Amino acid sequence: MISDRVIYTDGHKVIVTETEIRVKNTLYRLKGITRYKLSTIEPERIPGLILLTLGFLFVVLGIFSVIPASMVHGLQLWNMNVSVNAMMLTAGAMFLILGLVISIVAKKKYAVRIATALGEHDVVVSNEKEYISKIVEALDEATTENREISL
Repeated sequence: MISDRVIYTDGHKVIVTETEIRVKNTLYRLKGITRYKLSTIEPERIPGLILLTLGFLFVVLGIFSVIPASMVHGLQLWNMNVSVNAMMLTAGAMFLILGLVISIVAKKKYAVRIATALGEHDVVVSNEKEYISKIVEALDEATTENREISL
């Protein structure tokens, strides 16, 4: 059996040849792939937005002293009395900071998405768009060569 020419490899987990793409230990034959593309996976923004909203709400409640001191007793830390409103302000600031950090850290991811008879799959996912683009370009080359051979 003649082995296929390797069109692309990252040296670790992805190998694209003239007839297949191998990702780790999974093999996808190009004949079974109906389409492929570079796909963008947007980060989940809801957790960061929830924390930002709660933080803003707690800060507003703490600044405007919405909760009367007579209604809820504060907290005694060492020899200091901390009011409920001060605790709300502190918790709100912490939620705001945490929500900002989560929103900033969440980044787009990129994937090689293939469609087969079994459905669509993201076979390679990375934060690096260039890496995914190289794999898609290798698939372009492999499918072009397969079309030329079959003609």
